[in-house]
Amino acid sequence: MMRNVHRESLALTQHSEFLDLIERARAEFSAGRTIPMGEMKHRVLPKRAPNNRVQPKARKARRG
Repeated sequence: MMRNVHRESLALTQHSEFLDLIERARAEFSAGRTIPMGEMKHRVLPKRAPNNRVQPKARKARRG
């Protein structure tokens, strides 16, 4: 019996499509085909509307 192994992680390590994806990613990395983190976030993360909420004012420190 294996201890401290999540079922999902074990299932992924047995899945051929997942293993192919990892192999391709490693080959791209080895070939230098990488992008900066900021660019990756720009490409992957959904576009969010700007935060137009009014921010609460900072409270004054209490003197005790």
